[in-house]
Amino acid sequence: MKKVTTAELKKINRSNIFKLIYKEQKISKQDIAARLQLSMPPVTQCLKELEQLQLIEKNGLFESSGGRKPQVISCIPKSRISFGVEILKNQIRIVSIDIYGKVLKENRLDLAYSNTEGYYRHLGEFVNSFISAMHVASKRILGVGIAVQGLVSPDGNSITYSTILECTGASLEDFCEFINYPCRLTHDSEAAAYAELWFSKDITDAIYVSLSKNLGGAVVINSAIYKGQGIGSGLIEHMVIKPGGRQCYCGKKGCLEAYCSADALVGEARSLDDFFASLRSGKAEETARWHQYLDDLSTAINNMHMLIDCDVILGGHIAPYLNESDFDELLAFAHEKCSFAEKRRYIHTGKCTHAVVATGAALLFVNDFLDSI
Repeated sequence: MKKVTTAELKKINRSNIFKLIYKEQKISKQDIAARLQLSMPPVTQCLKELEQLQLIEKNGLFESSGGRKPQVISCIPKSRISFGVEILKNQIRIVSIDIYGKVLKENRLDLAYSNTEGYYRHLGEFVNSFISAMHVASKRILGVGIAVQGLVSPDGNSITYSTILECTGASLEDFCEFINYPCRLTHDSEAAAYAELWFSKDITDAIYVSLSKNLGGAVVINSAIYKGQGIGSGLIEHMVIKPGGRQCYCGKKGCLEAYCSADALVGEARSLDDFFASLRSGKAEETARWHQYLDDLSTAINNMHMLIDCDVILGGHIAPYLNESDFDELLAFAHEKCSFAEKRRYIHTGKCTHAVVATGAALLFVNDFLDSI
């Protein structure tokens, strides 16, 4: 077995100490030493280094159980900032987050996507301007995660399939050509699922359903997104629920996308705010449409549940509008379709419901940063 050098041991200790502070948010030096079974000198030295890197700070005093009050040690949430961009057909959304995933600022730009230099130049100008306006030192910027409506190659360097944006073959280099910071490319549904995993640490196995402008999903196994072996996994939007039914953008008919995306529910010209305001006020047309929507969605959810007996988590643009009666109705539809006496409440809304796609894209850089300490 290779012997660990003093430098390597020091790096391991520093990493473990930082991650413990990050997890606990508030902790004393004495508790760090006790929890990690380290003597005080190496703890003191690592804390000094982390302070010099401006990653942690002393922030008040704990109550004393006798003797001097121990100092509170915390991570500095804004020590590093990450950015996430969601590329939609007619809009760009951007957020900045701290190392805990808290959204600090957001903006959007109405701009129709096109796989052209002109579009990518506009994208770069928008992103650079947003970052510049935050007045953050370059060394504190982790990078820009870019989430697209399309399947991304395993190495993250190109888009292998995208009918919505019509950008199959576009590369990471295309998207980041005019952005002044490191970039990563990811599928929007995977970004949303990643954000949910980040804020729901108890998830082990689940199916994540993104009820956004366009539908999407991800399969979570052992607390990680299952990537599949070919075209990908979690592509629930192209699960056929009504053979020969409505036309889907993929060219086939009867896909779930054509019935349960936000656009399928309200149309491209109408807002979700307007639809749900009418629904909650009891308008007959919206009520009938909503009941049918939940019925169609329950068909797909029951099929998923029969394949993998785990929780189904609903996220995306529609999720924040769901109330308890919606879940009761959705579960009732799903239980009715189930061949077994399933009564468990296995359908839940996600914990991350705001700017979920852009947040998830930004969190990829935060995760890399935490692993690098």
